[in-house]
Amino acid sequence: MSRLRLLRGEGGFSLVFTLLTLLVTTTTLTAAIQYTTSNSRGADRSKADQIAYALAEAGLANAAAVVSKPSNDALSQSTLPATEPTNDPNYVLQYEGGTVKFWGVLTGHQWIMHGVGLVTDPTGKTATVRREATSTIKIQPTLTQQLNSNAWNYLFAKNTGGTCDVTLSNSVAVDASMFILGDLCLDNTSSIVKAAAPNLTGLYVGEHIQFLGTGAIGTVANKIEQAQVGLGCRIGGSGAWTSPCTAATRVNATTILSGTAPGTGPTADFAFWYTNAKPGPTQFCGSGYSGIALTAFESAGSTTMNNSAGTFNLTPGSNYTCRYYDVAPNATDLLGELSWNNTTKKLTVRGVIFIDGSVLISNNAVNEYDGLATLYVSGTFTINGSSQLCGAVSAGSCSYSAWNPNVDNLGIIANGAGNSVALANSAYYQGSVYATNTVDVGSSAQFDGPMVTGTFVLAQSVQTHEFPTITSVPVGWPGNPTVYAEPQPPQNYSG
Repeated sequence: MSRLRLLRGEGGFSLVFTLLTLLVTTTTLTAAIQYTTSNSRGADRSKADQIAYALAEAGLANAAAVVSKPSNDALSQSTLPATEPTNDPNYVLQYEGGTVKFWGVLTGHQWIMHGVGLVTDPTGKTATVRREATSTIKIQPTLTQQLNSNAWNYLFAKNTGGTCDVTLSNSVAVDASMFILGDLCLDNTSSIVKAAAPNLTGLYVGEHIQFLGTGAIGTVANKIEQAQVGLGCRIGGSGAWTSPCTAATRVNATTILSGTAPGTGPTADFAFWYTNAKPGPTQFCGSGYSGIALTAFESAGSTTMNNSAGTFNLTPGSNYTCRYYDVAPNATDLLGELSWNNTTKKLTVRGVIFIDGSVLISNNAVNEYDGLATLYVSGTFTINGSSQLCGAVSAGSCSYSAWNPNVDNLGIIANGAGNSVALANSAYYQGSVYATNTVDVGSSAQFDGPMVTGTFVLAQSVQTHEFPTITSVPVGWPGNPTVYAEPQPPQNYSG
């Protein structure tokens, strides 16, 4: 009897112990599940946070790429939105893992870039994860670029469709390389001759060459380096064309080719630089200018390119100074300059200058310029009398041998009707020329440098010179991207 009661007591204790064990096990298991779930959510959140930050950094990279694109103006706030975009497809992008947004704020010559990454929690248990990163990019004004169009290593004529798109008249002898898209005619004793070593003379004619006098291209003893003529040559103004051209048709070259090469030549963007030249019609000289009128680049009240500013004397009898700074007076932030010292007859040029009128040199002196610059004129550019404008001077004249166009090169970009550029008899210009219409070089004048034009006229006894290969040009050069500044590498990351 007592033994039976003892067994019943032990059975009750075992049940209670079992229930307690189950309770403890259940509690432990529940806690473990909750801990594991919590850790899993934390891991998901941490992963989403990492992805969001990576997307934010991608936004910064996109912003830097937009500012660095050659066709964009890195010194214009319009290049990027100034505030966080909402649904602009250019600045709100969908990437694998989430959404990227980017924008930037331009202050002076420095961008503060913003990138945002947005990631949705796949479990739906937390809010969208947002990470933002920032960086700064300094914009360094650039005054030079690598040459994009090889047309600037020739006397380049664009006109086609005429019987003689370019004519060499009288006794002119040209030793500069020429690239003519249309027809070339040689009158009288005019000729193309081999340049002095180490320079090489080349000739490309897209259509025909006609010899209407006794002239020739090279000689049997002194051949030019290369000639390529698209459709053939002939002696006289009628008859069949011979292709490829040969010594029998007065073409003497080490290499003679036939066939037409593609290309139309560069085009000047007058409208863009009317607005953006510094200094120019819409952005006058900075503080400290002297000797130059407020209407020098644009007539009073005019806001459109209309050739209304009159004629600007580039080399007057008194000094003038005009400089445009991004951040004055830091020399590294100088964007443009046109200054003249009448005592030394020195013209200092930088960047892009635009004059909504014509430009004249008429002081009958040897004038030297210093620097790389592009001078746009909506009218004409004229050198009168025996005036000279040179990139290098020696022994009282322009120096053919000392000029380095990759260091000192003034490009005249003229839009005037008729003779857009005219060098009077005995004038001398050493530099580069772009003419919407015609370049007219008068008798006994000298031209040293490349030109890109509709057509050109070289009068009797004109001298041209083969020039060093151009690889570096000023900003604003026709055929090059319209950029004004160069973004530096991003720095000062935070996020």
